[in-house]
Amino acid sequence: MALLNFKNQFAEAVKLGHKKQTIRAERKKPFKVGERLYLYTGLRTKKTKKLGEAVVTDVTTIIIRPKKLATYIGDMPCAITDTATLDAFAIRDGFKDYTEMADFFRNTYGLPFEGTVIKWRLQK
Repeated sequence: MALLNFKNQFAEAVKLGHKKQTIRAERKKPFKVGERLYLYTGLRTKKTKKLGEAVVTDVTTIIIRPKKLATYIGDMPCAITDTATLDAFAIRDGFKDYTEMADFFRNTYGLPFEGTVIKWRLQK
């Protein structure tokens, strides 16, 4: 069981099921396929709101760079530089395109950013 907190800008997309993945920094206790997620916004505030419950369907290491995305197939890195593929990935994560996503990570965490993509299926 894990709690995931989302910034307000992503809350509606998570609740409606449009955002079905998130990118997070590595954790001491990694996410696992099949693990139950509790999705919230505003955790640890008076405005806490539960967005839903989900089950992890995939966990992948990722590196975000300004013009490319690196992910791994097993332990082999796979660089993605195709604009359409980068934009499609960013849209699944709640951004309008890859440039907006890269800017968000640059401004929030710095680039390159290495972390984990967690994908889920909402539970009814």
